[in-house]
Amino acid sequence: MLTATLLVFGRFSADQELTARAASGISLLSLITPVLLLSLLCCGLSAWFNMELGPQCRAVYVNLIYKMRGELMSAQLPEGRFVRDFPG
Repeated sequence: MLTATLLVFGRFSADQELTARAASGISLLSLITPVLLLSLLCCGLSAWFNMELGPQCRAVYVNLIYKMRGELMSAQLPEGRFVRDFPG
């Protein structure tokens, strides 16, 4: 998002479009309002992902690992035979 914003406004400046915008009476605030709103939306989404979804997924992952370890420890695998107890 930051790179795209810098490229767009850098190109605006290089092509003298920012000067043309000022000459035509369009305010800079009205030009950057959609960019600011989109950046706030991206920040909110990123914050939700890092503060809510990420830790929940990590906790579920750790619980799944412990559960799988427990199941593997209690599994009885006979030596020298194929295990045919599983369907399919």
